[in-house]
Amino acid sequence: MYSSDYTIRTWLCGDNHLLGIDRQLRSVEELLEAETNVWEMSMSERKSVLSFWMEDYRESRMKKFLSAHQEYRKTKRSHDDARQEIDLRCLEEANVIGITTSGLAQHLNLLKRVPIKVVLIEEAGEVLEAHVLTALLPSIEHAILIGDHLQVCSIVL
Repeated sequence: MYSSDYTIRTWLCGDNHLLGIDRQLRSVEELLEAETNVWEMSMSERKSVLSFWMEDYRESRMKKFLSAHQEYRKTKRSHDDARQEIDLRCLEEANVIGITTSGLAQHLNLLKRVPIKVVLIEEAGEVLEAHVLTALLPSIEHAILIGDHLQVCSIVL
């Protein structure tokens, strides 16, 4: 039993007395339209046809891959939106939300939708100023910074 790889290699190597060396080289389009017997093609015709088939196969695979990737992104976006709505419902029912400033920055769009009135920042002197500013969401009415007096004064000034 022959493998397809063996068959293709045999076809590419050809049989010297069937190669049609004296024949004028035909284009790939001519060879495919005329339904030419592939065993009667010259060596260069065989290589041209194989290159055409390989390129066609690559393009087909690439289109399928890009389509699958696009579908994945669409599904992931839908899943993320649903997950964010669930998180929003939980956060709206909470009395206290604990989060690091890094976590706040990561989930900023979600937390902007929650009516947070007070933010409490512990170890305020250790937190970067940009993180403190990020924590000041539009709904914030009170910001409480906790830290030793030297750290907190340097932030306030």
